[in-house]
Amino acid sequence: MQGLHLTADLQGCRCAAPWLLDAAVLGQACVEAVRAAGLQPVGQLFHQFPASAHGPGGVTATVLLAESHLCVHTWPEQRAVTLDVYVCNFSADHSSKAQALLGTLLALFEPTSVHRHSLQRGALPAQAESPAAAPGPVPALLLAAGRGERMRPLTDTTPKPLLPVQGQPLLQWHLQALQTAGVERVVINTAWLGEQISDYFSDVFGLQPLMDKRKQLSISYSHEGRDFGGALETAGGIARALPQLGPVFWLAAGDVFAPDFVFDSAAVQTFAASGHLAHLWLVPNPAHNPRGDFGLSADGLALNLPAGSPVPRFTYSTIALLRAELFSAPWCDIPPGNPGGVKAPLAPLLRRAMDNGRVSAQLYTGRWTDVGTPERLAELNTPTPPCGTSS
Repeated sequence: MQGLHLTADLQGCRCAAPWLLDAAVLGQACVEAVRAAGLQPVGQLFHQFPASAHGPGGVTATVLLAESHLCVHTWPEQRAVTLDVYVCNFSADHSSKAQALLGTLLALFEPTSVHRHSLQRGALPAQAESPAAAPGPVPALLLAAGRGERMRPLTDTTPKPLLPVQGQPLLQWHLQALQTAGVERVVINTAWLGEQISDYFSDVFGLQPLMDKRKQLSISYSHEGRDFGGALETAGGIARALPQLGPVFWLAAGDVFAPDFVFDSAAVQTFAASGHLAHLWLVPNPAHNPRGDFGLSADGLALNLPAGSPVPRFTYSTIALLRAELFSAPWCDIPPGNPGGVKAPLAPLLRRAMDNGRVSAQLYTGRWTDVGTPERLAELNTPTPPCGTSS
């Protein structure tokens, strides 16, 4: 019968010993995780293996579900765990619940490395080919709340996303690319001089008729400055805007110039079908960030590398596909809508998810500039001499 089968092999688990050694403790945690994910336990078996010459005995914990099963096996002498979750999707789609269950258990065991596999089982051909199975256009969140301290005095009277780059506001380059890609909704978060941004772009982008009749891009706003007196940082701002977004959404910073980037629907489909919480576009390190931010594995996972690691790092472009699940427990404790105005950065959430093998990435080599200083802005606005002319 059609369903989703998820497995994960965990190494270097840093959790407390009872999670690996005590059948009762681990079993209770498994049942609680099942219920928290919205699944229904109907039976259980927790077995404690005796110690051997190799070390203490591990645990096998099995929870039978109305939707199918969860199995956990621990090897305490190796600080290793295997996880197996299967849900039948015949009468309803329980895939997101299975992903949430696996995510909760990954957070419980705190592994240093994870190998994950996802298998769609028994899909009917008609279902697999159905256009309804593919996600439609997803919304985007453009980050435009920053003060732009390094851009002063330019940003004393103009928010950085409205500074002109090659004849139009910097933020407009993203809006054009999103509209070209068929994205239908965008949310812009604002704080410093935010009313200028909403006054300039209003609630629709692309008022002029388009020759190929693409849909206009609707714009809504998350006014952090009006509501809380200032910006909420990246994770806090995303949590604030989350009720206006969907289960999957694009993210891009409004102060980055990437005119060749394509908000590709195929990338959305690939990401939505994966078990990842985020997919990042990394870029070669610019002069102002020579050490980079994250590593990139051969199989396309973003790596939270330890200090001193010789593995190359790349710079996070600030462009990503994100899953709303990243902004809920166990990854984030800010309520959706962030009613308290909590300020929080995004990097710790991403690093936590990377440690659990939940962030994929790829290298982007197109034009990209972090417009963070007046000098970089001036360089972008300096005309390039035609080929064959001298300076």
